Amino acid sequence: MGILLAALFGGPVGAFFALLAVILLWLLGHWIWTAWLAPLLGGS
Repeated sequence: MGILLAALFGGPVGAFFALLAVILLWLLGHWIWTAWLAPLLGGS
C-alpha cells in the first residue's frame, strides 16, 4: 500500500501520504476494536 503510494507520488510526498494512510488505518482499527469488538468480547 505504502509502496504503491510512493510510486504514484514519488519521493517525500509519497512517503508522507503512505505514513498518513498507515496512521489513519491504525486509528480506525483501534476505534473499531475499542468501540465494538472489546465490549462484545466482554473486555473493557
